[in-house]
Amino acid sequence: MAEHEIRKHLKTAYTTMLDKDKGFRHKLVDISVEVLIIVFAVTVSIWFHNWSEKSKDHKEAKAFLADLKKDLQADSVNIGNSLQFYQFSLSGIEYFQKVGRGDTLSADSLQKYGDLFFSSTELQPHISRYEALKVSGKFDIIENKELLNNIIYLHESVLNRVEILNTDYAQYIKRVAAFIDEHAQINKQGHITNGQELLRISQLRMLLAYGRGIISGNLFDAHHEGIRKCKELREQIDKTLK
Repeated sequence: MAEHEIRKHLKTAYTTMLDKDKGFRHKLVDISVEVLIIVFAVTVSIWFHNWSEKSKDHKEAKAFLADLKKDLQADSVNIGNSLQFYQFSLSGIEYFQKVGRGDTLSADSLQKYGDLFFSSTELQPHISRYEALKVSGKFDIIENKELLNNIIYLHESVLNRVEILNTDYAQYIKRVAAFIDEHAQINKQGHITNGQELLRISQLRMLLAYGRGIISGNLFDAHHEGIRKCKELREQIDKTLK
């Protein structure tokens, strides 16, 4: 009800109260009617406003989830690419460990895996949409609380863990690269000439063991969980949007 209508009914009630020609009971009935009209109108107005806001929130949530699903698909691809990088790196580390234990270093294998001593990867997750909703304080537009909890868990825990471990691995690579820069012998063509001897130095063997542990013991699990959680969340969003 518009404000002028409320003022109109209040004025009528006030005028009735002051009317000396009407008895107390008559005044009470008339005033009660005016009050009931005001209460009913205000209640309807509040209900309509809440309904309108809820409808707006529902549309906003639907649009957010549809876009979030695209972000999750892109993140799945990125995590998959990152996982392939670590699978390749682990193969190289395991090969170099064999050389460190006595196998002969193959020139082809050195060329194939040599760059892993200087390479790392970043996830760069698509979190801007999630962060915008978080900062706006509008998590409550997601009515499905289980879905909301899964969204928060993925962004605050799963993806964050992958990023932290990627950073740890990048720091590890810096240590390996620094060791090689200090001990490697390079010919005029820029090729390492003492690769086999390098791989049998205890310090590098320890570094390789450490890198293998990071990948097989932490990074693989984190990446597999990331891919799994992204897939599960996309499926849950599909069910919610139907």
